Amino acid sequence: MALPSSGIISGSQIAAVLGVASTNISLRGMGNTASLSVGTGTIAYSDFYGYSPAVDYEEYYYYDVGQKFSSFACSYDTNSQFFFSSSTNPPALFPQIGDTIYDDYDPSTATPITLSAGWYGVANDTNISSTQAIQFNGTTNIVVGFSICF
Repeated sequence: MALPSSGIISGSQIAAVLGVASTNISLRGMGNTASLSVGTGTIAYSDFYGYSPAVDYEEYYYYDVGQKFSSFACSYDTNSQFFFSSSTNPPALFPQIGDTIYDDYDPSTATPITLSAGWYGVANDTNISSTQAIQFNGTTNIVVGFSICF
């Protein structure tokens, strides 16, 4: 989520985008968190206009046909690319429950991928055996299940 590029911005809005507690907040502290380059000068709410946190989308691959069970999904080689925005901090190296998947690595152009309900084998490269299986419920692009392939 990005902050508005004009108009009124509140401290709690900035705190929400930065993922910091919205109690006992300071503009200087939030400026440091956002890596704003204002030096030792005064930080104003307007310095946050248009601010959007950097998001690192991780690249991954999956077998593009959903399976009924994770064990079935694990038996396929990957053949399609996706990117995920990890919900953990620090970001995980592979998709987990609660993560969102996208069709592009660039947050400004990425579109969520909504897969059919089922389990999908995934790995960190294409045309290799799946190392994990992730599950989707068919209505969101959020991972709802996770399993390691054996």
